[in-house]
Amino acid sequence: MTLVSLEALGFDDHFSARLDALGDPSLVPARVTAAWPQRLRLLTPSGPRDARPPREGPPPAVGDWVALPPAEDDLPFAAALLPRKGALVRQAAGVRTADQVLAANLDRVFIVTAMNRDFNLRRVERTLVLVDGCGAEPVIVLNKSDLDPAARGRYARQLMAVAPGVPVAVTSALHDDTLGELEAWLGRGLTVALIGSSGVGKSTLVNRLLGDEIQDTGGIRGGDDRGRHTTTHRELFVLPGDRGVLIDTPGVRELQLTGAEDLSSVFGDLEALAERCQFRDCGHEGEPGCAIEVAVEAGEVDPARVVSWQKLQREQERQLGRRAAWETRQEHRRFSRMAREAQADRKRRRR
Repeated sequence: MTLVSLEALGFDDHFSARLDALGDPSLVPARVTAAWPQRLRLLTPSGPRDARPPREGPPPAVGDWVALPPAEDDLPFAAALLPRKGALVRQAAGVRTADQVLAANLDRVFIVTAMNRDFNLRRVERTLVLVDGCGAEPVIVLNKSDLDPAARGRYARQLMAVAPGVPVAVTSALHDDTLGELEAWLGRGLTVALIGSSGVGKSTLVNRLLGDEIQDTGGIRGGDDRGRHTTTHRELFVLPGDRGVLIDTPGVRELQLTGAEDLSSVFGDLEALAERCQFRDCGHEGEPGCAIEVAVEAGEVDPARVVSWQKLQREQERQLGRRAAWETRQEHRRFSRMAREAQADRKRRRR
């Protein structure tokens, strides 16, 4: 078993200060490599350990750091979740007001798409918005470039148009000689997560970067050119050669906004144009003096990009409305409970 130092796992002054603040020198830091509701798989400088989530507070996610008590129990409760630097969060699928942490404490995120039917600029825009919210640096990975080598430049230019300034790496997970570009984004103590829909080749990329067949790969599904869904849970891996750590995530079907994102990080050009509209409440749908419509008609702005921006704006508004309604209901419940407790207390005093 190869032991890994805390620094190589990404433990730095931020987490050291948070651990010291707990005031218990017997606690040791451990990084979450996999997480389930009642069990955590952890990595410490002395090797892997399992533990139960802390009794209080939010559940840890892959990439989190927890404080562990001395090894006296085979399955101890983690003492605490150390405060995060940031987290990649989405609205939980099928739940109206709950957030889901996909990965925590990231330095970079590889947004993986592929040169097949999965290629979707709108999905890339949505993912970029979420990544901006976690404070990590995005890198777009255009995978499966071997499917149509002549079209690599065209695909890459489309990505650069919707994500100016964001690096685009063109790769084929089946050919190791194309992965050198990704190595520039790895490094000691850095945490990189891969995110993308099912079938873009994330698991194969992980295997190539690890230099081992760790993750199952499903090949190509019959009937189309898409891969199979193979990764079943989020997991953190240590890259050999002191190159940091990698977090693989299952293919995501839904990436709903939480309502707290800053759309200007991806659509700053459109928001700047909107400031020049004649009316402050311009909906950009036929109003006179609309600067965005003028830019669309002049061929300066892709109309599909405007539709994407407006869709995300509406989604944000819905989520914020739902959360406000939920918080109001929770407040009413708290007051009702306090009123019932006060009434019961008065009855007891009368006896």
